[in-house]
Amino acid sequence: MSVHFSSFCGLRASTAFPCRPTLLATVILAALGGNAAAEEDHDLADVVVSAAKIEQSTAEAPSNVSVVTAEKIQNSNATRLGDALVAQVPSLYMRGGALGTTTRTVTSIVSLRGAYGGRTKVVVDGVASLADANSSNLNLSTVGLNDIARVEVIPGVSSSLYGSDAIGGVINVITKAPTRREFNASTTQGSGDGALQRYELSYRDRFENGLGISLGYYRHEMEGYAKSDFLTVAPATACGTCTTTTSGWQKGQSNTGATQYIIGDKGAVPSLAQNANMTLYYDFSPTSRGKAGISYFEDHSGHSPYNLYLRNAAGGPIGLPATNLGIDGRRQASLSEASLALPGDNYRTEIRTFAGYEGRIGTDYRIKLDVSRFDRDYYYLSKGTTAATTYNGGPGTATHAPNVAQDIQGQLSFPVGENHFIVTGLAFNTGELNRRVYSVGNWRDDRSKGAVTDSGNGNTRTYSLFAQDQYSITPATTLYLGARYDNWSTWGSIDKPGGVTPHTDVREHSYQAVSPRAALVHLLSDTVSLKASTGRAFRAPTLYDLYSADTVSGVKLSKSDFDLKPERAKSWDIGTEIALPNKGVFRAAYFETVISDMIYSKETAYTGPYTATIPTSVNILSVKTNAAEGRTKGIELSGEMNLASWLRANASYTYTDARITKDNSGTGLLDKKLVYVPKNMAALGFEAQYQGWTANWLSRYSGLTYVNATNSDIEKNVYGGTSKYWLSDLKVSYQFDKRLKASLLVNNVFDKKYYEYYLMPGRNVAVQLSGTF
Repeated sequence: MSVHFSSFCGLRASTAFPCRPTLLATVILAALGGNAAAEEDHDLADVVVSAAKIEQSTAEAPSNVSVVTAEKIQNSNATRLGDALVAQVPSLYMRGGALGTTTRTVTSIVSLRGAYGGRTKVVVDGVASLADANSSNLNLSTVGLNDIARVEVIPGVSSSLYGSDAIGGVINVITKAPTRREFNASTTQGSGDGALQRYELSYRDRFENGLGISLGYYRHEMEGYAKSDFLTVAPATACGTCTTTTSGWQKGQSNTGATQYIIGDKGAVPSLAQNANMTLYYDFSPTSRGKAGISYFEDHSGHSPYNLYLRNAAGGPIGLPATNLGIDGRRQASLSEASLALPGDNYRTEIRTFAGYEGRIGTDYRIKLDVSRFDRDYYYLSKGTTAATTYNGGPGTATHAPNVAQDIQGQLSFPVGENHFIVTGLAFNTGELNRRVYSVGNWRDDRSKGAVTDSGNGNTRTYSLFAQDQYSITPATTLYLGARYDNWSTWGSIDKPGGVTPHTDVREHSYQAVSPRAALVHLLSDTVSLKASTGRAFRAPTLYDLYSADTVSGVKLSKSDFDLKPERAKSWDIGTEIALPNKGVFRAAYFETVISDMIYSKETAYTGPYTATIPTSVNILSVKTNAAEGRTKGIELSGEMNLASWLRANASYTYTDARITKDNSGTGLLDKKLVYVPKNMAALGFEAQYQGWTANWLSRYSGLTYVNATNSDIEKNVYGGTSKYWLSDLKVSYQFDKRLKASLLVNNVFDKKYYEYYLMPGRNVAVQLSGTF
């Protein structure tokens, strides 16, 4: 086999590259052109577009890009995008994104290189963000698996090209464009703790007149399971006046080490999510194309009856309300449905509209334009705490948080001479939040809304300018120099009828951020690439941070702060990518990131005032503030290769030390571990193929994490806490013919018991049928 440079040059010209022997050309010519053995021993690197906003191999990219292909997704146990990314990417931790994590929500807590909670940017096709304008919550279910061509994960600060939120890195979900007529259908039916029914359909077609179409639909129902979210009470006084001795309770500890008794569970939480999308494509010429589309998503999490475990001396159930109950020799003075922490319904709809164009101006200039709008309407119901509230109804609140995010971006790419390639662009982003908290007569029915008790209107606007120069110092050495200027501003108002300050107008105020980045990539040999980079990034406060409602959770009252300023980060890393025999690759990196003006929760004692929505049990005040400096440093190792003609293996390990290095809150945060960042993560997977059979095994390890800013959740492996765990998943498939495939999925093969606040699903099984026509 041989590769002619003229053919390669034509490919590069079609993607706006100058026609010259670049690093990728050198790799291909050296690896394939002169040595047939190299073709058998070393696999070519994936082509990616996200790291530098141009097409290049992973060896050329200024970061160690991880690529999760459509084939990897289809061969995994994934039923949603979050599932597909778990354990596939080193240093990426996701809580709430996988089947084995939670049935209660489609959003995820994402931590990449220790930057958690909205500090990793997730985009679709390079532009349209999957984060809402309210709290930057991510909906990793809004894209159907059959619509994904691949997912590229770029670790490290990336604000020089992507702007706010890209402190940990960028996750770019690249969708499939139609190339021919195809229809795909699949159904997945699960049982046990992972009981689910999922149906997915997709249709793509490309017509001779240049028109293309992509249609998709999926429906995902999960039954939830009762024994995951529990009802608890704390110890009371000695049982001097107990009238009813009880059994059935379970003595344990809270995540802070205090004694607590599990007296029941909150019942199953069924959920339904569905998505429908359509995208139209049109080729105006061989070098220019456009697309436009719309995606609709809705999700509803419901409720089912709670289960009370308490029994009297005769073995009969305890009815509520009840008084003077004896639990472990302690008196529970009163217990009623009003005092139980029962979940309410959640509902959201999302409409994402987008359009894009890419083409040429003259011979060398390539232009790309994108616009998108993300409308999310979201509400949740919360029960009241008065005696009039029961499981079935009574007073409560309904919180509505409709929000809109809009993005416009133009990009121009062109060569300058023989050694420079420039990417430059303009961007404009707006966000709008109209939050309302209503009193409701029936906390099970949003239609019973009454007066507004709390509201916030917030707006953000960002103007941006970015540029990057890809400079080929030598055929084997490339220097990347880039920077982005962002001008971010916010304004709004807060209303608290009956409060100390009924109305507050927040004047418009703005901040500017310059995010430079420099990276050097050197091809040490035909198979070894060395990389180093340094840069700065920023993250603007979310509208939730600025204008959210006062929220009570247990004994804690949380407040927003409209005077928050953006976080700033600086980072550097070094890494390598090495092509291995048997189509293998090994990647390694060391990284350090420092986040200043870090938005954290300042917790102090709360002594009042107490109202109908702030019960007297509240004793902690948590206020969002620029409280800290956080530092993360760590090592990423990953690799994959063929062990035999029928067996391929992959493995990864990440060590991350993430902690607070400065504390401006005066609340004892110094040297505390950052929340939602495991110190150690690892994964080991195998893929075996024999004739029509395919088997995939993936084991993943997650070390201990903290969820409290003060690291007070010292008790692990308990309800309300976290666990360290090894989990293993298995998928066995048989391809009957080119069209039909059947699969058996086993999640949590060894039935490990672990917690991520909730008790997570045990072993569960699903069957899957899929067809392509």
